[in-house]
Amino acid sequence: MFSLIGRFWNWVFPETEEEKKMMKEMEALSGSQSELIGKDAFIFTATDINGNEYSLNSLKGKIIVMNFWFAECKPCVMEMPELNELVKNYKNKDVVFLGFAKNDKSKIDSFLKKKDFSYNIIPNSKKIAAAYKVVGYPTNIIIDKNSKIVYATCGLGPTTITDIEKTIESLIKE
Repeated sequence: MFSLIGRFWNWVFPETEEEKKMMKEMEALSGSQSELIGKDAFIFTATDINGNEYSLNSLKGKIIVMNFWFAECKPCVMEMPELNELVKNYKNKDVVFLGFAKNDKSKIDSFLKKKDFSYNIIPNSKKIAAAYKVVGYPTNIIIDKNSKIVYATCGLGPTTITDIEKTIESLIKE
């Protein structure tokens, strides 16, 4: 599905050289998101663009919704309005939304002048993406309150946002 969407977007909006380079980097990574489900989350510590620090240990007891993205990724940008709705819907719940970007802070700051993304955005997240075996973008991963990976998907499909929401709901009810 992701490759079909990607081919369509590349036909409508041809890739720039920078996009082609980033896509080659993504293809070079190996792993599979489905293999992650049921495993312990990988330990991480990261600082968002506003200077707030997050770590797996400090977020224990909360649901962590992770989105791996980059500014030049058209499907990543396409899903942002619906992801922003999720942030709004779960504002007063024990749910933390982290956006792990491949881009550096200056690129993200420039991007956010044109687009809204309500996640806590962490720049330069290539090492964390590699730890979570991210092979394509966008990738969404959900970690439960006990630091177990319960959901992982790569690409933007017709049910991605609904699946994320259903997973969050089921975890809140536990």
